[in-house]
Amino acid sequence: MSALSRELTANAVEHVFRPCPDRKHHWASGWIQEALSALRQSPPGKWGRKDSV
Repeated sequence: MSALSRELTANAVEHVFRPCPDRKHHWASGWIQEALSALRQSPPGKWGRKDSV
């Protein structure tokens, strides 16, 4: 995943990289909840977020 993060950065793609080497690579490992929480806390317009989220 760090290689992907480097490529996104090199191509000016806005993203957040959260290294969690001990986390299982599984849908139920908690990363989706963290990502959604970060999206909800971001200002409108960032990450394509609308005011109604």
